[in-house]
Amino acid sequence: MSDKFVSGIHNYCDRWCERCTFTARCRVAEAESGMLSIIYWYPFFISAKIQRGFHGFSDFDGNPDKEELNDSQSDTSGSIKIALIAVERSIMAWTALMTKENSANIKPHISLLEAIKQKAETKFPNARDFVRPGFDEVETVM
Repeated sequence: MSDKFVSGIHNYCDRWCERCTFTARCRVAEAESGMLSIIYWYPFFISAKIQRGFHGFSDFDGNPDKEELNDSQSDTSGSIKIALIAVERSIMAWTALMTKENSANIKPHISLLEAIKQKAETKFPNARDFVRPGFDEVETVM
C-alpha cells in the first residue's frame, strides 16, 4: 500500500495552502485543516452551552437554584461539561497552530478560552462529574 503523502513536501512550500494543488498529499496541510475545523466548529457551540448552563441553574425568578447547581447529573452540569470539553479542544487546536510568527494573534484567543474555562469551573465545580450518556459510561464486558 503506497502512502498518499509526499514525504517532506511541507519543508519547501510557500505555505499558501489555499492555492496549493498538493494539499491532499501534505501531512501538515491535513493536520492544519483538522485544527481549523475544530476552531471553526466550537465558538457558537461553547457560547450556547455556557448560556444554557447559566440559565439552567436559575429558578423562574432568576435566583440561583442551589439544588440544580450541586447536582452533578443536572442539565446545567452536562451543558457546562461539554462546553469545557469544547474549550479544551479549542485551546489544543489554537496551540497546535501557533508559531513564532503568529503567536501575537493566537495568544489572545487562548487567553480568552482559558478565562472562560476558569470561570466555568469556578462557578460550576461539579460539572466535570456529569456522566454523559454513551460517552462517559463504562460498559462492563461479560
